[in-house]
Amino acid sequence: MWKHESHLIAYAGWCTVAVFWALVSGCDLRSSPSSQPGVGEPTFSISIEPIADDVARVEVRAFSSAAGWLALESSGFRLSDALSFSVVEGSDESPESTVPLLGSYQADAHSLRFRPALPLLPGQSYCAQLTMASPAGVVRMSKNYTVPAPPAAAPPRVIEIHPSASVLPANHLKFYVLFSESMRQGTIFQYFRLRNVTRGEDVPRPFRHTELWDGNRLTLWFHPGRQKTGVNLNVELGSILRAGDEYELVISSAWLSLKGQPLGVDVTKQFRAGPPDSEKPAPTKWAVELPRAGTSDPIIYRFSKPLDWALLQSEVTVLDSANRPLAGGIKLREDDTVWTFRPRSPWQSGHYRLAVGSVLEDLAGNSVARPFEVDVNAPRSAKVEDTVYVDFQIKGGEGEPPGKPRTTQR
Repeated sequence: MWKHESHLIAYAGWCTVAVFWALVSGCDLRSSPSSQPGVGEPTFSISIEPIADDVARVEVRAFSSAAGWLALESSGFRLSDALSFSVVEGSDESPESTVPLLGSYQADAHSLRFRPALPLLPGQSYCAQLTMASPAGVVRMSKNYTVPAPPAAAPPRVIEIHPSASVLPANHLKFYVLFSESMRQGTIFQYFRLRNVTRGEDVPRPFRHTELWDGNRLTLWFHPGRQKTGVNLNVELGSILRAGDEYELVISSAWLSLKGQPLGVDVTKQFRAGPPDSEKPAPTKWAVELPRAGTSDPIIYRFSKPLDWALLQSEVTVLDSANRPLAGGIKLREDDTVWTFRPRSPWQSGHYRLAVGSVLEDLAGNSVARPFEVDVNAPRSAKVEDTVYVDFQIKGGEGEPPGKPRTTQR
């Protein structure tokens, strides 16, 4: 027993010698050397195997003929210094290993196992590196693993960009970009640029670097600090948009989907900056076309300017006489200046309400409740409740004009 424990202590001491070497050594990406031990010396090997036949989830295992892994772990030595698993970047002629992936380690008497915390990326190469000490000296070996690329598939597409209007206010705030499939996230802003076509130059630092995803829909913000007058970024860098100038929002062709397919072509949205907008949306002033009872014709509301595409679909609802949401479908037209609702069942004669959330905004961030920019020296305006209700009547003949609107607390 004493002899066996002495062997473990000595082996742990050999491992400690490898700490410095592990920290200063890179990954040998083009070879997988193996030691040629003498009699009685420990041997080492590496394997990388998919878990449950999933090529994107693997287990990296380092084996040793000596019973040293448990002693290594109990000595306080970091297992990650002995075994690492990194992304391979660069070309075949000059590959480079990046920062090791995060994951979990487990050790037993003869093996050390590592599982990455996240699935590996299709088509990406990785390198496992083992750095250990033995009586014969430091042993370094590596093994590469490439996740098979998925079968050739159609490239991802940008389906829509909202707002769709060709003229946007100079204090415009955000775009909604809809993709045909999930895109790679985390470093997306390298794939966006805003070009001032009139001046022939890119706009510096236009975006708020916060990724906001809802499924395959990205909300891309201009930096509010650049668009709100008088704050630091606006004073130091100026507004993002200049009224009268032509612009082009460009999405790079190099952006990859989660399947590893690039967009393939640059996607652009061209627009002109109009005058700044500081007027709140006013639901009580919207023009309305009422349907007749007994039909499933849509009710149509027209705005004086484009409103927020996403909020129009979540913050505007038709209620029946019992204040219950009416089932049906919403459509937006004419650059988001027309909102229509077609009921699932025919309209019945009676009283209805249009419920508008006060968070509904226009393109410049002016909401029903308050303007985007508030003059602190101006008198306070009347408080707007959470929901504005606009009453209207449906009759058997021609529809009547809507009744007087009123606000209540939802």
